[in-house]
Amino acid sequence: MILAKTSSKDYRVRLFYFVFAVLLYNIWWLTDFLLKAGVDGSMTYAPVLTAGECVEIVASALIPPD
Repeated sequence: MILAKTSSKDYRVRLFYFVFAVLLYNIWWLTDFLLKAGVDGSMTYAPVLTAGECVEIVASALIPPD
């Protein structure tokens, strides 16, 4: 699952991690939904795109190439 880990006691850092995790979850859910609708049209419970794969794709888009 998409969970941020922090030991910070600063509420702003914790809030940022929480909001970012919710944003990533929503991106993953929407992408998986659209892939299911576009590929075969059947809405099954098994994800086509896992959350880990989605996080890797987002991370590769955020980190500039060398």
